[in-house]
Amino acid sequence: MPSFNKDKIECLCKEIGINYLFLGALLGGKPEDDSITDKGRKINYDLLAEKDYFLSGIDKVLDLASKHIVCLMCSEGKPDKCHRSLLLGPLLEKKGIEVLHILPDGTAINSEQLKLEINKGQLTLF
Repeated sequence: MPSFNKDKIECLCKEIGINYLFLGALLGGKPEDDSITDKGRKINYDLLAEKDYFLSGIDKVLDLASKHIVCLMCSEGKPDKCHRSLLLGPLLEKKGIEVLHILPDGTAINSEQLKLEINKGQLTLF
């Protein structure tokens, strides 16, 4: 999608004084590592979470978050469908980082609210 073009986002951020750091090769939802996919298709997030490149990306985010407000973005607009909520969010929360998900309408919700939205208001036991 052209509106999520890396160069365009980087330029727009620079125009309004936001530092931009691309970490898609480390933390992106579609890595080029065939060893973490099911026959080259579905990504196994448990395997991805153990990879050195992914862990170095997490370390970069943690370092930045200790000094700045950090926003992780990708082209998926709905957080319930995105690796940010399925992989990155839970991992960062385990490390003590508060995670908020920005919805397409611009509102922000925390992970518990997102789980309720995904489960249509039903609480889960697990």
